Amino acid sequence: MNIITVFNPKGGTGKTTAVMALASGLIEAGDRVAVLDISEPARSRLTGSRFLAIWQDAMVETGIVPEQLVTVPAKTEESMSQAMDVLTRHGFDHVLVDTGTHVDQRTINILEHSKLVISPFRFAQEAAWASHWFAGNGHGLAPILGLSTGAGDFEEELLARDTFTAGPVLRKSLTKSGLIDTQFQRGHLFARNWREDLAPEVRSPNARACRWDTYTARAEVMALCLEIADILKMGRPDGYIVNRPLATGDAFAHLRELLEADERAERAEAEMLAD
Repeated sequence: MNIITVFNPKGGTGKTTAVMALASGLIEAGDRVAVLDISEPARSRLTGSRFLAIWQDAMVETGIVPEQLVTVPAKTEESMSQAMDVLTRHGFDHVLVDTGTHVDQRTINILEHSKLVISPFRFAQEAAWASHWFAGNGHGLAPILGLSTGAGDFEEELLARDTFTAGPVLRKSLTKSGLIDTQFQRGHLFARNWREDLAPEVRSPNARACRWDTYTARAEVMALCLEIADILKMGRPDGYIVNRPLATGDAFAHLRELLEADERAERAEAEMLAD
């Protein structure tokens, strides 16, 4: 059973979104998936992520059965250990762990027992935040992989990828799309009724745009899952390049150096055009 923990100590980076999308892709590939939700601290009144709870119901409505997917919240170390024992006995192929911004002993324990750690980020500051945390806490962990989850534009995504220094960045990304953004309400990304909604005879511009968004989002999710499956099979991310820090100190010094390098390049280009 592969434990894949999705973790970034910064909130709003797309952790839950990534967990849901990966679950859909792995289920579509024929795997049995469990989602372990440790996103809420023990003192919280919530049992777990409300988005995962809504998504679980939507997955059932779109034809996903418990043999394919279960979602288990665990607010204590004891309940997490019990949940892992049950999931192991039931023979799930993957456990996707959704984490929160509150780093407690549950988070540390599951990171130490993970086969892969995926750290999502949208912007450079989020990539720096994750890199900074792993620099002080990531020694001895499973391979740490960055995942781009929907930067505003290509240049911002490139900067975020260059900022992440905790490990290699996955070549495939989880780009922003209407399909991905609404999956917690609509359920399985590859549900049959979605294909029927996008019948070929529908020719309006909006329908064509929706069809293209759906096609590209599904293709990207499957490509991402295949990339992760290859890494799991190899046991390590082979052939990837890890960014070398450009400045001594923490990851934010590295980011500042990247930004200053960009400014120097822009000034040099402007001077060349002026000449």
